[in-house]
Amino acid sequence: MVGYVPAMRRALALVLVLSALPAATEAAAPSWSAAVASARAYARTRSGTVSFAVTDEQGRLHGWREHASWFSASLLKPVIMGTLLTRRAVRARPLTDDERALLTPMIRASANEPADTFFTRLGPAAIERFGRRHGLRSLRVAAPVWGSSIITAAGYARFFRALPRAIPPRHLVFALRLLRTIIGPQRWGVPPVKPRGWALIFKGGWRAGRGYGRIVNQAALLECGLRQITLTILTDRDPSHDYGTDTVRGVARRLLAPLGACRGR
Repeated sequence: MVGYVPAMRRALALVLVLSALPAATEAAAPSWSAAVASARAYARTRSGTVSFAVTDEQGRLHGWREHASWFSASLLKPVIMGTLLTRRAVRARPLTDDERALLTPMIRASANEPADTFFTRLGPAAIERFGRRHGLRSLRVAAPVWGSSIITAAGYARFFRALPRAIPPRHLVFALRLLRTIIGPQRWGVPPVKPRGWALIFKGGWRAGRGYGRIVNQAALLECGLRQITLTILTDRDPSHDYGTDTVRGVARRLLAPLGACRGR
């Protein structure tokens, strides 16, 4: 019995140490609130205005000015694509050569003429219903200038998370390949700062003109095995397009800090 009490004490001490480990590990993990604070502090140093939102691995939303209204520019194009691919007359059949020939440059090169064609064929009401049904509850589709449609960073981050699940299985590989193979000159913002090993789909949008400033927007979905996050970064009144892409990249680098490299996909 003399050696039993110290043994019990040692066992109890071990239990206490082990029970403390998860809390210590959690405390050491990068914080989304810290990442958002860092991105917000950086955004405040930039000319123009910035809004951003992240959905984390649990689907929780984080952001700054994430519910502010913004012009969509070409971020409406994935909404247009999803509207087409989920139509009852399209979802269960192969895409026509004409549909593929229009969708490919619309997404990969952000060509406007195919978007004009689909916008006329589908109609603004159908596009708005699809977006709102899949997380873009704030969407207000403008016609005939679809690039003036209204979105929020929060709504679009939710939409981009829902988009792969919304697209019918028959068309999913094709749609994701388009979003994965955006042409080189448009691979600014998130792609240069993507953590190593994470799979990425994304889409940018931009426009300039009188009365609404210069807009540079981007949305992205990153996956590592079962882990998934989305982010949307919206900027307005940028001094130049390159300045706007620098802002998007700087915000993205700070928002993606909690992820680290993807291992064991």
